[in-house]
Amino acid sequence: KPPVYKPPATPPTESKPLPPLMPDDKPPTYSDADYARMAAGRFQWPVRGTVISPYGPRSTGNRNDGVDIAASAGTPVVAAADGIVKLANELAGSGLTVIVIHADGCATVYANLRSADVGMDQRVSRGQKIGVVGQSGDAPRPQLHFEVRHSPSAKYKARAIDPQIVLPR
Repeated sequence: KPPVYKPPATPPTESKPLPPLMPDDKPPTYSDADYARMAAGRFQWPVRGTVISPYGPRSTGNRNDGVDIAASAGTPVVAAADGIVKLANELAGSGLTVIVIHADGCATVYANLRSADVGMDQRVSRGQKIGVVGQSGDAPRPQLHFEVRHSPSAKYKARAIDPQIVLPR
């Protein structure tokens, strides 16, 4: 006859749930100088052109979370840094948009493209062509809308930072 299983004399200990994320659990704040230091030498301009709309509040009352760079339609747009493409698709208002995620919590956004040369989950290198300047979305003229976003952790929403802080002068 096989032996009969007997449960242990002491009941198992119950696991306690993790405490909820407290409202005061906020991401660390970084200054413009911190961002410039963290990104030193990592990023390059994605297109040659003139900044026609800088980062920050616009006269219309809206906010520009990046910079708009005027360039001729068809001008090549390159990846500002090494990363992985996480979006290459049409977005309302932004037109054809490519988003590249970088290893350090940064993401770069390239909008108003005429065409994209990359696809989802594709690895890209700094300086690699990812598309061409267009006038898609709400763009009033051929331009590239370029953003840099940062989050120190996946649990926090990425924050837009002024691209001109991390791009070479």
